[in-house]
Amino acid sequence: MNEEMDDTIGDKNVDKNKWKGGSVQYVDPKHTSQECRKCHYTSKENRENQSKFLCKQCDHTENADINASYNIEEKGRSGRPSQPAKRTSLRSRQQEPVGNCEKVPPLS
Repeated sequence: MNEEMDDTIGDKNVDKNKWKGGSVQYVDPKHTSQECRKCHYTSKENRENQSKFLCKQCDHTENADINASYNIEEKGRSGRPSQPAKRTSLRSRQQEPVGNCEKVPPLS
């Protein structure tokens, strides 16, 4: 059920953006978490772990999700989707479990 809600929320955000006169560009996120946003060196080894990014070429370091988000933004602004961008369902994405996240009690 949560996956269906994620898709619905994403669709509503896209519709609202278009309704307000904006545009939506889908960007292929492939390798954005492995690419350094500073020097654009791309390697699996740049990912120290799930959350830490450390470029093996220029030593740039920061949270991996933040680094990837800058790369996705740059792809969108420059119009350089690495492949024809297609929308993938949020259902197909899986996040690796981090720490004790699975044991967090629901909000009341």
